[in-house]
Amino acid sequence: MRVTEIPLARVKDALTRRYREREDKQLLAWHHQPRIIFKKARGVRLWDVDGREYLDFVSGHINLLLGHNHPELVQALTEQASKLWTHYKYYTTDTTIEFSELLAESLPQGLDVLNFTTTGSEANEVAMRLARGATGRFDFVSVIQGLHGGTFAVEGLTSIGGPRKRGLGPMLMPARANAVLAPYCYRCPINLRFPSCNIACLDVSDEMIERTTTGEVAAIFAETIMGSGGMVVPPEGWLSKLKRLAEKWGALLVLDEVQVSPAKTGSLWCFQQFGAQPDILTLGKAVGGGMSIGAAITSVEISDQAKATGCGIPWGSTFVGEALDAAVAKRQLEILVRDGYAQKAAQLGNYFIKRLGELKERYEVVGDVRGRGMYVGVEIVSDKSTKARNAPLMQRIRYNAIDNGLLVGGSGNVLKIFPALIITEAELDEGVSILEKAIGLALDGHPQGVERFSEGSHP
Repeated sequence: MRVTEIPLARVKDALTRRYREREDKQLLAWHHQPRIIFKKARGVRLWDVDGREYLDFVSGHINLLLGHNHPELVQALTEQASKLWTHYKYYTTDTTIEFSELLAESLPQGLDVLNFTTTGSEANEVAMRLARGATGRFDFVSVIQGLHGGTFAVEGLTSIGGPRKRGLGPMLMPARANAVLAPYCYRCPINLRFPSCNIACLDVSDEMIERTTTGEVAAIFAETIMGSGGMVVPPEGWLSKLKRLAEKWGALLVLDEVQVSPAKTGSLWCFQQFGAQPDILTLGKAVGGGMSIGAAITSVEISDQAKATGCGIPWGSTFVGEALDAAVAKRQLEILVRDGYAQKAAQLGNYFIKRLGELKERYEVVGDVRGRGMYVGVEIVSDKSTKARNAPLMQRIRYNAIDNGLLVGGSGNVLKIFPALIITEAELDEGVSILEKAIGLALDGHPQGVERFSEGSHP
């Protein structure tokens, strides 16, 4: 859409207006409209500089499983800050080792050793190095509509276009193929129906790999549940069949759980719900409890093979495996396990999807509701019969929700919702009520006079 936003002169809140003017002079930044300048947060609530309150249905940036400023995480942060913040990366810290041990203990056998990173993008780049070194191959295959990060190599694996790739074509990694069809049953890419289809989309994908790669496939990358590509939950049997497809090609299966783990979807690690274990697991965002820490995790065998052939394994940068980050991440994982938050996420998810399903029954523009636990997508369409995507309407709904005190995400025509696991049913009800109001306002043409809804990496 051609973009215009509310002019500063029409912004009612004085402090917001002044901070926006200052930001525009100094920062290159992504924004959703309406623009917000946050001041403080607690639990599942945030407040902006003018004192407006927001219910947070995006958990910071998909990363605060225990909400904002959880007291035990604050304690872990302050205790570690009084001892050691950062260190020379050719050494390590006691806290970093303790977190690595706890993380490995929480995973099934075969995911035993890890390479810490600062972001999910880096974790997927490390996974590429591991796969290249362990297999001796160089082609990488990924799922169409998948997203694996923002650095050049993993951007090549990503098949979401728009602003994030515009103008970068010559610099993106050539040895890759977005060749696996998404398990998007609501919009089956080959117009079949599950389960009678027998997951034929992967049979077609097998042929696409044959036709679009050299056959020297090092790894197949997939998100266990696809996030930015539409909040797509794979049907039963899809992931195990994808694992067999990788084995057929002599490739490793890399599962990107940067957005969905830990505990968020109803099991500690999302892949545990789908009947297949990856050769390499990548983590970021929520594993740090708000701190910048991620990891690529694999078996001793794959790690040893990769180290023996080089390929830059192990990998590290200045802020990898910081004691401060590891202390918070370790305490969060202890809390998640101790208090059974994966089970809580499953229970809350059932309730939440039921409530959102009521909106689907009442509104022709709510085409589908899908997800697991506190990781849910609401697909906005023009009408249920044609399933025509309606991205402008989704953006209007998202804008109205935020304007009425509910933070939700969105890309394409899908609202993306991921509340913190500490949320209550009453707070979920509150959010659903605001979302329903936002749908009604959007259908009535609100916000009026606004066409610009997003500046970011997604169209």
